[in-house]
Amino acid sequence: MKVLTKSNVQFENIFVKDNIDKSNKSMLLTDLLDEYIYETYNKSEDHRNDAYGEKLERYFHPSQLGKAFCARKLVYEFLEAPFNEDLKFYSALTHRVFHNGAYTHKRIQSYLADLDSFTKGKCKLIGRWRCVCGAVYGYAKEGKKENEFWVPRPKKCKKCGVDGRAMEYKEAGIFLPDLRIKGKMDGVLEWKDEQWIIEIKSINQYQFQSLKNPPDYYIPQSDIYMMGSGIHKVIWLFEDKSSQNIREFITFHNIKNIESIIKLLVKVNKCIDEKKLPKRIEDKKLCKPCEYRGFCANEYTYEFIEKKKYLDEVGL
Repeated sequence: MKVLTKSNVQFENIFVKDNIDKSNKSMLLTDLLDEYIYETYNKSEDHRNDAYGEKLERYFHPSQLGKAFCARKLVYEFLEAPFNEDLKFYSALTHRVFHNGAYTHKRIQSYLADLDSFTKGKCKLIGRWRCVCGAVYGYAKEGKKENEFWVPRPKKCKKCGVDGRAMEYKEAGIFLPDLRIKGKMDGVLEWKDEQWIIEIKSINQYQFQSLKNPPDYYIPQSDIYMMGSGIHKVIWLFEDKSSQNIREFITFHNIKNIESIIKLLVKVNKCIDEKKLPKRIEDKKLCKPCEYRGFCANEYTYEFIEKKKYLDEVGL
């Protein structure tokens, strides 16, 4: 049997009919899938937004801030400055991991939404919902706070009449305009007349076996959610990717967990308002893995980057 390689075969020829009694390992389809995933979810804004949520342009997301240390990098991200694709773009494998985590969230959120009817209204998942027809529920009106409008899953759509179980949970949003923070929590649960933030994480079996508390690197993100929502209690649900076992933890708001992040963001937003770049950090260990290190080496001004004048230098 002829060995098939990328150079001598078209995709439609990978389905080999000879030697059907013997299994043959072919990387051609997986190679094609890897290429599709890498190109699509790194470079297509629409696909990224569909997979990972709406784009938060001109705002900072809590997930950006948990390990943030460099004000200059945050300003580059805000301005959408050019970056090193090899350091910024994720592999196809990493995107598959992200997608698996996103589907885990949707599955557990659907369980939580069903608790409304199961508990006869005593336990309800509230937030924002989108019907298949495009109608939305629980979204804040202009000038109003998000959490004043979060609702349980509607029984049916007022616009098209579809059963509410067909609606997608779009999560509960927070907005801290003074810090330019926008984000979406995994869920908000009304339980026994109290509100709890829900954080859902899927982890591998080795992490799960040793899990005794939520990892420290998740805590700042959850404290930002607590500060933004005014809900100061979090229920963590960690699911083992291998066994689907779940462990639950509860944490409470502690402003000390995010004092350094707030201080950093105050500095970043002052630079944005004044249209100035923060000073460059001179630390090889910290700068080496940064996707902006090549761009950062140039003495570009804030206005130069904002107006994308660097494109003229490469003839674009």
